Order: sequence, then C-alpha cells, then structure tokens
Amino acid sequence: MLSILFVREILCLAMLSIGAYYDLKTREVNDRLWMVFGAAGLVLYPWEYVSGATADVQMILVSVSLTAAIAVALYRYSFFGGADAKALMAISAIMPVYYSPSTFYVHPITGIMVLTNAVLFAMAVPLYNALSNLVRVTRGGRIFEGFDEPVWRKVLACFVGAPSIGQKCHHSAIECAADEKKKFSFRLNNDEAFSKDGCHSRIPANGPVWLSQNLPFLVFLLAGFLAAMLFGDLLLTTMLRYQ
Repeated sequence: MLSILFVREILCLAMLSIGAYYDLKTREVNDRLWMVFGAAGLVLYPWEYVSGATADVQMILVSVSLTAAIAVALYRYSFFGGADAKALMAISAIMPVYYSPSTFYVHPITGIMVLTNAVLFAMAVPLYNALSNLVRVTRGGRIFEGFDEPVWRKVLACFVGAPSIGQKCHHSAIECAADEKKKFSFRLNNDEAFSKDGCHSRIPANGPVWLSQNLPFLVFLLAGFLAAMLFGDLLLTTMLRYQ
C-alpha cells in the first residue's frame, strides 16, 4: 500500500512539473492546476485520519498560515507572480510539513523550504547578468550612456537586467524616458509604475534598451522542492552551519 507521504510527494512533484512546463513555455499557468492538485491534497487528510496516521494539527495550521501569508505578501509587493503564490499555497495544502532526512535539521515547513531553495537557485540569474555587464564594460561598452542615475541604481540595474538591441520574448524594459535623460524603473512594467519613477514615456525599441528577464519562477520552485525532499532548507542550513 502506498504511504500517504509518498502520495503527497508525487502530487507536489506532478503539480510543479506541469506548472514549470507551462511557465517556461508561455509564462502563464491555468488556475485549475492549483485547484485540482490542492483539492487532491485535502482529500489526503481524511485518508490519513482513517488510516490511523498521527498528524501534528498545530504544526499543520502554522505551516499553512505562515506559507499563505508569505506568498500573499510577496505577490502583493510584486516579488513574484500570482501563479507562484498559488503554487506555494497549493504545496502547503498538499504537504504542509516534511521532516527531511538532512543530517542538520532546521524546520519542517515545506512551503518555506521550497521557497528559500528556489530563491537560492534563482540567484544564478542576477549573478549571470552582473557578470555579462561587467564583461561589456571591460570591453569598452558604454552601457549607461544617457542615464541620469546614482551609482547604486546603476549597480542594481546590472544585476536586474542588461542592455539589448530589440525587444526579446519574455523580457521587460527596465528603463524609461525622464525629460532629456533616461532612468531605470524596477517596478512592474506598466505606465502607472513608470510614472512613479519620474518617467514620462517608454524608451522606443530602435536602439539598445535595458531589459530584465521575466523568470519562470515555477521552474525554480520545482528545483527547490526536489532539493527540499533530499536536503531540506539549503539556505538556512548553510547559514546555521557556518554562522
């Protein structure tokens, strides 16, 4: 007979694999995916009760509530998209706690483990951006020509994106026009957000434009889930080990 934990793992893995595929392909995921798998996860609780398996109800409630609060907050402040927030909440509903086989145990909250692991993996993208911009500068590229920005915002831009000729698929502009100068806008790519940064219009796509990748974060959540099942919370484990 299949263990309930194994079924929970398979549900999460299947859900995130499907979500990552569509996120990578179209950057859009149908809400029915989270609803179907989340409902399947809820069905497991009566099965768990009938089978006599014990559950730490208090820890489950803490896990679901904390993960949902973090997911909503990150979405509310535009750190990631709605599908990413729903994925975290669905993971929490399916498998709220997981006691990993890691030799250095930190916590059992699955959603937080998956999120911190995903963030750790996603850090490869800004590091790649910074390295590619550094190479451009060392080769004599004038990547900040026309910008009226302080040094710290230029440094931030080097991690967020890179100049490119022509709009690329699944990329967003992070520069706009402010009077006679250019400015960076790290907000959501819409007219209202651009105006909050003192911008009057978007930069036309007939020259180099600073673009930022619209990351398929569900791919990183999938990787984060696999790492959580094998090693637990990579980021917090590393921090606690070497503090």
